[in-house]
Amino acid sequence: MSLAPSKRRPSAKPAVDLGHSFDGFAAVHHPDGHFLFRRIEESLLHETSTTGGVTLDVACGAGKLAARIAANGGQAWGLEPSAEMLELSGFVVPPGSVTLVRGIAETLPFRDDSFDSILCQGALDHFAEPDAFMREAARIVKPGGRVVVALANYESLSCRIGRLGDYFGRAVLRRSPSPQRPYWQPPSDHHHTGNLSFVRGLGGDALALERCYGISLLWLAPGWGPLLQRLPPRLADITLATLDRIGHKTPALADIIVSVWVSAWRPGTERRRV
Repeated sequence: MSLAPSKRRPSAKPAVDLGHSFDGFAAVHHPDGHFLFRRIEESLLHETSTTGGVTLDVACGAGKLAARIAANGGQAWGLEPSAEMLELSGFVVPPGSVTLVRGIAETLPFRDDSFDSILCQGALDHFAEPDAFMREAARIVKPGGRVVVALANYESLSCRIGRLGDYFGRAVLRRSPSPQRPYWQPPSDHHHTGNLSFVRGLGGDALALERCYGISLLWLAPGWGPLLQRLPPRLADITLATLDRIGHKTPALADIIVSVWVSAWRPGTERRRV
């Protein structure tokens, strides 16, 4: 399989993360954060409603998105490597509404052609081998199904503004670097840096990119969240929605990149197994 090389952080050796914890989630305080996470969920719910059938949410956490899919009338499964997150699912997922399985994305424990759609939200850059996950997704998705990946973009307009401001502050104003990790740098548990080039290289020979779009602009940009809080709520909502429409058309600058993949197999040819 031919794949573009992943951008790996030199200090981080890729390894399967089996201990993901609720403690790793940052609180969302500002309107831009609330808007972003709502729009991600809306977009993924729309993708599953368009495809219909049975959906698998890979790296599902406590199963919140899978529960929303089930509440909308779909049939949902979730796969999660962390035992802690699966234990928390009892507080999130109504009993009997979703089937949750413990496992890793690189070796999906399902038969060929099992699901109509496969989702992966904000987790692929944690995976030790994203290409292995994409091969597995191609194996278990039904012909005509969709694989949908939502990934944080570390080349977003917001990240570029943050890096430029940081450089100016250190080089011109002689400010000391912050002891905290800046938002435009991937955390230590990210083995790959999400950006449009990385996303477009994911499919290899097994999956073809059907479409790619962005969600939101300027999330976490310095001063942006507090500014939105000072605006009248209606004006803040209009501003966020307008920027989201711009981000939809410019995924290279958007805060989140959503890619939708289909099987590279075509009728009249032998379906390739990977």
